[in-house]
Amino acid sequence: MSCRTQRGNFRVGVAEVSYMLRSVFKARVLALHHE
Repeated sequence: MSCRTQRGNFRVGVAEVSYMLRSVFKARVLALHHE
């Protein structure tokens, strides 16, 4: 495995985690507004 591939996978993982956190945050905000 090259460093380039590892770095690419790391960036993809960070993007997925940030996307998940954002979607969870949006869901919580929507839930709070609906109550």
